[in-house]
Amino acid sequence: MNKTMILIIVLFIFISGCVTVETIDDDSVPEENTDQLTGNMVNQLESTTSGSANFNIEIDLPKTYQQISPGNELWFTTKLINLANQERIDVTLTYQILDKNGQLQYSKSETVAVETQASFVANLQAPPTLKSGLHYLKVILGSPFGQSEAETTFTVTKEESEPQVVIRFSLFDIQVIIPEDYKTVYPGEELLTSIKLINVGSGGRIDIFLSYWITDQEDKIILEEKETVAVETQNNFVRTFELPEDTPAGQYTFHAKLSYPGLELEPEYATMFTVAKKKLSSLVYGIIFGSLILVLGTILSFKFNVIRSRLESKLVKRKVEEMVKAKKK
Repeated sequence: MNKTMILIIVLFIFISGCVTVETIDDDSVPEENTDQLTGNMVNQLESTTSGSANFNIEIDLPKTYQQISPGNELWFTTKLINLANQERIDVTLTYQILDKNGQLQYSKSETVAVETQASFVANLQAPPTLKSGLHYLKVILGSPFGQSEAETTFTVTKEESEPQVVIRFSLFDIQVIIPEDYKTVYPGEELLTSIKLINVGSGGRIDIFLSYWITDQEDKIILEEKETVAVETQNNFVRTFELPEDTPAGQYTFHAKLSYPGLELEPEYATMFTVAKKKLSSLVYGIIFGSLILVLGTILSFKFNVIRSRLESKLVKRKVEEMVKAKKK
């Protein structure tokens, strides 16, 4: 064997020792999380909190909107819980649609007020340029305490989803009753309402959107809230609404409206109630009564001192006169 052949063999052995073959462990490959019923990606909720944020945020995406067509509306509810601050605070909600690669496709923002917890219904107009496949819906909350966000998924398809077609032929009715004990309330108190929803068109469970607002005699809105409610044949529930402390006395109207994209008629119900002049608390009455007693006592004491002073002056004067008369005698 010549030297050239030996050199080639040695070089081959050296290169083989330097090369490492990389194997893939099957256990390290993430399994695709799929819905056992539909085969689509599961609509997962992932809430994350960064910095010193004190809010918990979740996205409630109705099943009807887990699959939409490009250019359609995407309706959902954002649920917020204030974990620390118990006072009313304004926060900014930013809604985003991202493609499967995380590229931003659409965004819009709004400012809302939150106390301990709240639900806000929103709708996004999906761009007609969205490609078929998995997309992300992200909600980012910005507040003085920091930032929180939640993310969920939905699918874009070129075909209309069947549930949306069914919804278009659903018929709903809404009724609102304010109990007699709440027909007259005071500023800062809660208005209690009994709400009844009736679904006479569809035989299945449907998530619908409810809007509530209160107007004064000039149709000015003093309070407004929204939520998502599930209805099969009917649903009855109670809702309370805290009136602002500075609400003037007078007649007000409570409005409730049921909406769902595709409904030709969106039922609305209105009923009236009265806000009376704010009644004084027992503490305030006690302070007023005590103040009156104090003022009255001060006046009586002053009068008594004046009268006593006058009497003493008269006695002194009389004694002086008697002494003068005695000297003359």
